[in-house]
Amino acid sequence: MKQIIDRLQNKKAVFIVESPLQIMCAYEAIKTFEPKKVKIIVRLADAGRNNKQMEILLNEFLSDYNVQKVYLKPESRSLKSIVTVLLLLPIVTYFSLLNYNVFIGYFDSKFAKLISFFAKVDKKTYLDDGVATLNCPQSILERSYAFSIFDLKSNFFVKNKFTHLSNHLLKYKNDRKDIVVFIGSPIRQIEHLMKGDYFEAISKVKETYSTMQFFYFPHRRELKEDLDKISSYGIQIIANEYPIEMFYLEFPEYNPKVVASLYSTAMFTMSLIYGSKVIMCDGVMEEDNPVLERVFEAIKKIENIDIVAC
Repeated sequence: MKQIIDRLQNKKAVFIVESPLQIMCAYEAIKTFEPKKVKIIVRLADAGRNNKQMEILLNEFLSDYNVQKVYLKPESRSLKSIVTVLLLLPIVTYFSLLNYNVFIGYFDSKFAKLISFFAKVDKKTYLDDGVATLNCPQSILERSYAFSIFDLKSNFFVKNKFTHLSNHLLKYKNDRKDIVVFIGSPIRQIEHLMKGDYFEAISKVKETYSTMQFFYFPHRRELKEDLDKISSYGIQIIANEYPIEMFYLEFPEYNPKVVASLYSTAMFTMSLIYGSKVIMCDGVMEEDNPVLERVFEAIKKIENIDIVAC
């Protein structure tokens, strides 16, 4: 870890962030690598809950830095989106030429795909040390750093344990009541991947931890009829405005002692931040489906988190 910090400390860095979680990761990377100058380029894809949560996190964690907001839907073929893409790429290239280290928040990010789409790989050239020059957009990717929930990395590897994020949030710690948090899933979109009963699985978790208060936090794409069914089991549904990882900011009277879900990377983030016990609803998802594979890949990548199947 010392090698990569020494390599990036006191350097300039530009972060491309595209989700609330990537803003949290950017904050962790900035505090870990301590660049002397920071530029944040935020891709806001719509005017819905996602953007609102990103604005909350920008104000909470990155207000001290130079932030540029870009409204862009990469899948859109509108003239406005095309022009935005064409302007965004030179901006990032410009910062690269000014010797900013480029951080892209996810190896499969939509921004990275945009760069790849516009890149002309055949024009790529290399310096003696094997680092690509900036003759084309593709070389931005070759000189960039990846940071995510799993790690903060360059040629070196730094385990992302959200130490700085946790310290920031735990300063709000006071006398709190331990509760069970169940993070919802968009059932109508994934029901073809399920073999068990989702609603019974929720009830089972509630019964297992019957000594604690139980709250269900719905996914933004869950339908009213599904939430009504969950309520019929005597389960209290709580609407959250902040990302669930910001629990201490939004719910000052509670502590997420147990975090459960069918599948959600937020389970792992909250375990790292708050020390929450992680519960997965085993036996509900079909085996060998892409969603479940991603979940277990996350489990393998994040160390020291005990997963309890319920």
